[in-house]
Amino acid sequence: MKNIVQTLIFLASIYSFCQDGQLDTSFNPTVNLNNEVRAIAEQADGKILIGGWFTENGSYSIHRLNQDGSLDAGFDYPPGFIGGINAIVVQPDNKIIVGGGYPGFLKRLNENGSLDPTFDARIQEDDVISSIKLLADNNILVSGVFTQINSTHIQSFAKLSPLGSVDYTFDLNLQSDTYIDDFEVQADGKIIIAGVHDPNPGPQRIILSRYNPDGSLDPSFMAAQQTIGNYIYDIEIDQNDKILVSGPFTKIGSVTRYNLARLNGDGSLDTSFDSYNLPENGTTYTIFGIRALEDGKYFINGTFNIYNDRNSFSIAKINNDGTIDPSFNMGTGPNEYVWSSCIQNDGKIVIGGDFTAYDGTSINRIARLGNTLSIIENPFAEGIRVYPNPFKDVINIAGLDNSPISVSIYSLTGQLIKTETLNHLKTIDTQALASGMYLARIGNGEYSKSVKLVKE
Repeated sequence: MKNIVQTLIFLASIYSFCQDGQLDTSFNPTVNLNNEVRAIAEQADGKILIGGWFTENGSYSIHRLNQDGSLDAGFDYPPGFIGGINAIVVQPDNKIIVGGGYPGFLKRLNENGSLDPTFDARIQEDDVISSIKLLADNNILVSGVFTQINSTHIQSFAKLSPLGSVDYTFDLNLQSDTYIDDFEVQADGKIIIAGVHDPNPGPQRIILSRYNPDGSLDPSFMAAQQTIGNYIYDIEIDQNDKILVSGPFTKIGSVTRYNLARLNGDGSLDTSFDSYNLPENGTTYTIFGIRALEDGKYFINGTFNIYNDRNSFSIAKINNDGTIDPSFNMGTGPNEYVWSSCIQNDGKIVIGGDFTAYDGTSINRIARLGNTLSIIENPFAEGIRVYPNPFKDVINIAGLDNSPISVSIYSLTGQLIKTETLNHLKTIDTQALASGMYLARIGNGEYSKSVKLVKE
């Protein structure tokens, strides 16, 4: 569910002239990158932040690109950036949280790229931040390989205040030598983590567990009782609350699943979804990430050459049952692995990795793919008006008849904050919402409209 924000504001009437899977030539990155892109985030204005293991003048760097791919000269990050970047999160106030390692760091930048000195979350040089999520209350969840933040012990997963201090009332009580690669927050606030417990000496144990919002273990999550054949790199939660995991594993429990699997809400294996990958992909080739798309399909990225008996180079679009979508026309695709991906607000896909060409066209480690979408007439969406926006205590919805509608309000991390079914009165009480940015989906069962909301 890493990109549900983009999914929610993906409107039903998008026009695109670039075929699904082909290179979007209107995006022409001019920045010269000398190493892989590991993190991509889109701002509300459509500008794109990229981070990774590329360097500039001998130190790690982060860049912001304009919508056409050109370098945003107004973004001036601190000289001598600390380490390689694994995660980027954009806050509602446009401040930017970044984390990574070698040496380890967790910092916040102002909108112009300068360092925000009010944010203080110090980790040790040998530690690594792997994933960051922003909660609806502006608190921050982080995972990785660390044993302390701000000189106080906390093992590999922490909840931070908006200023970076550790919330010590929230502790997953992970064992030492436990490392968390990724995590996701469900709509009900529960947290699914993936990682490994690797004591020395002792046997290695793969972790896929779920925790309640207060940090206590959820013993009902069945995946925690299953044997998983190797690491999990990525977790994604789709629109039906199914849980997808990817990585260099070969089994879920006793069932063969190469690099990709889907679980039901209770953590049991969803057998209606298969990972039509080949055994030889195994642990040499793998899937680094998966993104749920608006149409119920998925986009996968990694390092592989074949999927579902078809040539598919490092990326693929797959159907809801796991079979490949042959309409995704990537040609020869990227010439090297794809580490990261981001679904833009307009439905286009930005990919990053170590490739230097896409379908024979030279492009330097960051690219954008187009999509072909049928034009859907949406009379429901055309007449809807949500006001006031920004709002304080209530929002009103106009332009509707007296038929029932559903309204769901989500945080920027995709958490479902509030849902209501409205009949005659089209007013929603929002007094309980904290100040910040939200996304609302309004639907009548046949059509829907998504709206950005700002609470003052």
